[in-house]
Amino acid sequence: APTFTVTGLVNSETITSLTSATLNSKDVANNSTNYVTAIAINVGSATASNYQISQAYNASAGTTQNTVTLSKATLTVTGTTAPSKTYDGTTTATIAGGTLVGALGSDSITLTQAGTYSSANAGSGISITMNDSVSGTGVSTNYTLTQPTVTGTINKAPLGITVSGTYSGSTTLSAPTFTVTGLVNSETITSLTSATLNSKDVANNSTNYVTAIAIN
Repeated sequence: APTFTVTGLVNSETITSLTSATLNSKDVANNSTNYVTAIAINVGSATASNYQISQAYNASAGTTQNTVTLSKATLTVTGTTAPSKTYDGTTTATIAGGTLVGALGSDSITLTQAGTYSSANAGSGISITMNDSVSGTGVSTNYTLTQPTVTGTINKAPLGITVSGTYSGSTTLSAPTFTVTGLVNSETITSLTSATLNSKDVANNSTNYVTAIAIN
């Protein structure tokens, strides 16, 4: 049901609402030349068959005025997810699912989905900045795309480590020598403040392991 104004009703007749209006063009891009070809009156005392609508675009005020102003329709995307990934030092996200809602008539619209994590660090519930796009004939001028809200999880990457140091009577080994395997994206660890061990005893070297590290 469009919003509208009319000029030329006689004898105090009224049109308070329209069921529909038929247009010369369906496209927003033609607003500057578009016009109404027919109307269906919903509520009012006027009868459409008693009036003649000028069959041409005319912006001048009066009984021959005939203009159309169309606004863009809204497209939304539902069901979009971001499968969890292992930390790789980047904000790259894989986007899955996603169904386009709001295409009208026979319009053929293609949805392309893309997004990036707001943070490269491991964690859950990380917001993803979506950059979806749509394509198709007349799509850019007739539709506005609302980006979906998506969050994702970046799991911690596995890190291999060996440490060596001198017995200190504690499971905390300060500034140990070490090697690491598994760093990604050219990241480095050049020194440790400490390493926390499963056991403080030299006798357990054959089964001892690191439970945490503090990077210096």
